[in-house]
Amino acid sequence: MKIRNDNMNKGITLIALVITIVVLLILAGVSIATLTGDNGLLSKAQEAKEQTEVAEVKDRAQLDILDWQADQLKDNNDATLNDDIVKGILNGKDYISGFNEEDLENIKVITENGYEFPISDLYDKEDKAGGDDVKVGEDFTDSNGNEWVWIEVPKTEEVYKTAGVEITDFTDKYDIIYNDLASYAGTYRDEENKGGAAGIDEWYDGSGNNASNSSNLNDTSGCGLTNEEYIELKKKMLKSVYENGGFHIGKYEVGIEEENTYRTDEANPIAQTPVIQQNKIVYNYVTTAQAQELSEGLKEGLNLEDKEISLMFGIQWDLVLKYIETQSEYTKDGTNTLIDQTLIKSKSTKWGNYYDATFTVTNTNAKYSENDGESYEPVPAEGYQKPSPGGLLTTGATERNSVAGIYDIAGNVSEWTLEKTTLSGIPCSDRGGYYSDGGSFYPASVRIYSTTSGSNDYRGFRPALY
Repeated sequence: MKIRNDNMNKGITLIALVITIVVLLILAGVSIATLTGDNGLLSKAQEAKEQTEVAEVKDRAQLDILDWQADQLKDNNDATLNDDIVKGILNGKDYISGFNEEDLENIKVITENGYEFPISDLYDKEDKAGGDDVKVGEDFTDSNGNEWVWIEVPKTEEVYKTAGVEITDFTDKYDIIYNDLASYAGTYRDEENKGGAAGIDEWYDGSGNNASNSSNLNDTSGCGLTNEEYIELKKKMLKSVYENGGFHIGKYEVGIEEENTYRTDEANPIAQTPVIQQNKIVYNYVTTAQAQELSEGLKEGLNLEDKEISLMFGIQWDLVLKYIETQSEYTKDGTNTLIDQTLIKSKSTKWGNYYDATFTVTNTNAKYSENDGESYEPVPAEGYQKPSPGGLLTTGATERNSVAGIYDIAGNVSEWTLEKTTLSGIPCSDRGGYYSDGGSFYPASVRIYSTTSGSNDYRGFRPALY
């Protein structure tokens, strides 16, 4: 006889029901999670929609940008891109809702549905920072064919004894950095100008007055800069040298593009195109202000929005000499000799083009002048034996006068800087000595002085890039 247990059956049924409900809840949770959440189907679908719209906007925008560049190039205009130019190209396009400019360093494009992406995604952002034109830490040739040499200034505690090597806020650190660099450059910074004048990196006006004595701080007839421009440029130079561990200078003295035109036109020097290339007629007959203007003009056509090209400050010239002292060797009579302070400060005749230097130029692409640059002759096949005295040479004429990859930093023509002398009425400082005087009296470290209207055959210039 079977005994029925309805209560037990009811209990089992209830348990099964609870388990079923729990399983259904778990499955529901899994389904909801699959549909929602960061990795859910709905989120993925939304993300795919956003990516598709952004990709379409980028494609259309890049086509419009290319059309704009093609029009610029057709009209021989500059087609370089930056955020503002790209924004101008895209303004008013029906596929763009607008721009988010909260972050001025990175404007964001807003699509029709409110999706955002950086405007810099639409072009090579490296172009804005210099791209392939500037190679920090390396010698390089820019896209205009001008050649630059890297001058290392080690970012070490030995160099920055007071400033240290961890500055991020430069607000009140420029003087400290400058003083450390002056100490590192040592004897070259301390050396007095011929005539008893020292050199200081300080602005001056067309009369030679410094900022504290000038009635017009916007006067550019002195060194080619206003007082404010000078201060800001000096700060930018110091910050760049500190952060990058050095700066670039021209491999050669600046020459002129027109090979058969001689630099004797004092009235209109700006009309000729400056280049930093070998075997060019030296660009002379310029004042300091004109040389600064020409140096700034070397940026044209380059992607250098965050860089500067200018005449060297005095401290930069001294850092070049320090670099030469610590990095290079000079070959003389088959032996290698370190370029020491003696060769830089008092015996530069041994490695520069001076009145009392004799040597043979075998570079047959070079030219020479024995009449102060009024005319030049090609170097003959058998070489040119430079006489003593005489002999102004084209840029980079001989390896004999190069060290550390730099040509004619000693002799040939002296070179304008942004340094001010301490002599009243004659504030302009040029460095390096020149072909028509002696290398012992006018060595590579020399400071020569002139008025703001000074312009002649033996003065040229060499820019820095930082």
